[in-house]
Amino acid sequence: MSIKVDEQSMVKSAGEKDLAMVETTEREFSCKTKGPDFLIIGTKKSATSAIYSYINEHPQVIPCVRKEMHFFSTHYSKGIEWYLSHFYPIRENIRTGKSYLTGEASPGYLGNEQAARRILNHFPNVKLIVSLRNPIDRAVSDYYHRAKTAKNENCSLEEALDINDFTHSGKYLNRGKYIHGIKSWMEVFPNKQQWLIIRYEDLISEPIKLRKKVFSFLNIPDKTNIDFTQKVYANKYDYPKITVEKRMELNEYFHESNQQLEKFLNMSFDWK
Repeated sequence: MSIKVDEQSMVKSAGEKDLAMVETTEREFSCKTKGPDFLIIGTKKSATSAIYSYINEHPQVIPCVRKEMHFFSTHYSKGIEWYLSHFYPIRENIRTGKSYLTGEASPGYLGNEQAARRILNHFPNVKLIVSLRNPIDRAVSDYYHRAKTAKNENCSLEEALDINDFTHSGKYLNRGKYIHGIKSWMEVFPNKQQWLIIRYEDLISEPIKLRKKVFSFLNIPDKTNIDFTQKVYANKYDYPKITVEKRMELNEYFHESNQQLEKFLNMSFDWK
């Protein structure tokens, strides 16, 4: 007994099955603009650009249109839709919740408590990354950046770091008292699981260890081909070092705030 097979029906049936499988697969995904999964909020001249660049090399991370938007501090009046327009729509698996990550870096956020509360309002579960550098070295780097790159600094280095006259030095030295910004932000975001504090010096001395730490924090696989040993942007320009006497003076100036920071974070920075 022979059985006749309708080949056209078989082809049609197989095609419909394939189409149904595609439709089922597609239904598992949604594509939306979700805003940042992580924010690098500080500090200026502490390799935030380098760290952001390294993170964006990961295949599961999609960079936003602009690295620094300063939306929550400077441009909040433009509205959240303006902010979200700088992020690409990202495909998300509805069933598993798996998705690409995206984020931005605005190092001025750390000193702005109002920015913290605005971020909490829109993205309460965002992960926060802070890179902290020896405040003396940070101040010197900031000065030369303004003088040589931004070209908006006319005073001398000595004037810029004068602890007795904050007319010029306030903008350089106050930024280095990190305890104030860290403490106010952690009052807004008390969940320690949302925080990654990076020692800038570890990026120089232990880049591989730091790479693993960063990707683990973001809950994405480590990638050995991503090189965290590239030249840090903050060291792009060579400039004269401050005198030993000046460094001792500034070390004393920052001593109390550094100690408070170490105690508050339960971390050792060993800045001198």
